[in-house]
Order: sequence, then structure tokens, then C-alpha cells
Amino acid sequence: AGLACLSEDLEHRDDRDHGPGVQKLLLIRCDGIGDLICSIPAIRKVRDAYPHAEISLMVGPWSADIASMISQVDRVIVHSPWGYRTLRSGKTGGGFREDIANAVRMRRNTFDLAIDLRSDLLSLLPLLFWKIPRRIGRATRGGGFALTHVMPCVSKETHEIERTLSVVPGENQSHYRQLPFLSISLEAQKRCLQVLHDHDLDPKRTVLFSPGAQWKWRRWPEEHYIALASLLDQTGIQVAIVGSRSD
Repeated sequence: AGLACLSEDLEHRDDRDHGPGVQKLLLIRCDGIGDLICSIPAIRKVRDAYPHAEISLMVGPWSADIASMISQVDRVIVHSPWGYRTLRSGKTGGGFREDIANAVRMRRNTFDLAIDLRSDLLSLLPLLFWKIPRRIGRATRGGGFALTHVMPCVSKETHEIERTLSVVPGENQSHYRQLPFLSISLEAQKRCLQVLHDHDLDPKRTVLFSPGAQWKWRRWPEEHYIALASLLDQTGIQVAIVGSRSD
């Protein structure tokens, strides 16, 4: 009940309560690549809200390449808190020693504001140890005590783009709901075209399938891919599959 009252009170505050003096801002999205991509509209919203701030984005190692293509971000910090990467992502590696070293670095960064785009307790807790004075997120899984500004929760059925937009203070203007956009360098585009050429694929009539996902319940059924590939083949569209070694 106390958290609900706090959330209601903060929801009606003027956004200027946490806006002035923000010179260094930290965004956290340490989960999957797809979740990061769905966060790009929210990152655009943050950039528009804090046009003069230096924005850093913390992601797991598996998302570093994608994060480097988000033009609204000034700096990418590659790190995933131990508790989160172990219990939430299922990715091992590193340990408490790594987290302690990272905590020292994060304290030296002297961020004015942090926004946890996922709002998971295990990624909210480090914000306290990093001594970031203003912390925004949703009070999910009991993480409200780690926040200074609690955003209202949204339905689990809401699309991830909308869910992430709702974490960033301010109105969810319709122009932020467009598809995510990545700034891909000409060099990267040339490498992609070369890969397609090496596999005799025409980029103008090729559809790439990426059927893999870390959790089985997130994978589209195999028979659906087969049916879609058949339909595309009948219209003269080439189909290629991409994925990791485990996929």
C-alpha cells in the first residue's frame, strides 16, 4: 500500500522534479537483444527529454554490437550485474569480483540520473551501490525501495515497445511508437551485402528468418516457419536462416 501511494504521488509530480541539472544519464537494458531493440523508441524519448545530457547505455556483452548502432546514445557500457545475468538471463561468466570492480567505475562516473528500462529488482539494486541520486523505474518484483521515482506498472499483455516507453517520464506521444531504427554504418552494410552475395542471395527479394530464442516459450513454432517459407517461395522470395551456433 505504501508503494502504491508513493507511485501515485510521484505520478502526479511535475517532470521537472527530476529534470534539472541532469548532465550524465545512465540507461540500463541488460537483458536480450530483442528487448534492447524494442527499447529504441524509449531511448529516443529520453534523448528528446534530456537533449544536452551525456547518455550512457549499459547492456550485456551479447547486445554490445546492437547498442553501438543506437545513435541517441553517447557511450555504451558493456556489463551485466551478476545477479541478473545468472538468475534472469541464464548467461554465466564473471562474478562478484567483476561486479565490485564495475561498481567502483560506476561511482566514479557520478551519474545524475538512472533509468532502468526493464525495471527488474536485480538490475535496480546495483543503482543503490553505484550511489546514483535519482533512479527511475517500475516497482516490479519488489524493487520500489531502490527507486526515487516510481513509474506506474502496465499490463503484461502490452507490447514491449509500449512497456518500455511507459518507464520514461512524460507523455507517450504517438511519434515515439514507430518501429525501432538502427544507424548502420556503410562499412557494415557492405559486409552484409557481401555475405548475401556469397550465398547467392538477392537483397531485394530475400527474407531472413531468425528462429532462435534463449527460452523455448519465446520461439515461434517450427511449423509456422515452414508454412511461411512455403508461401514466400511461391512468390519468388528467397529465404535464409540466421542464428547462433546453438540455434
